[in-house]
Amino acid sequence: MQQIVRILTDVEDELSGVPNDPAAWLDGRLYPPKADAKREVPGRPDLERYRSRDHNTFVRANGAIRIEVVGTREVVFDKPGASGVRVFENED
Repeated sequence: MQQIVRILTDVEDELSGVPNDPAAWLDGRLYPPKADAKREVPGRPDLERYRSRDHNTFVRANGAIRIEVVGTREVVFDKPGASGVRVFENED
């Protein structure tokens, strides 16, 4: 989760042009998910889902991270885990 916070904050600081103000979360900037937004993924004990207003952030036990737009499932970030396997790929 620390990596997600760092990456999202750094990228949004550099590219969004929107000041970092989590209290103004409707400002068009992507903010890291909060711990209380954690949801289980049925049948996937290795995966956690964090629900934000417009995004689902998936974190796999291997360190893989995937962020999708709610509704369209457009992928806006997809990082493989330490094993090289992504969130929804099979571990061989």
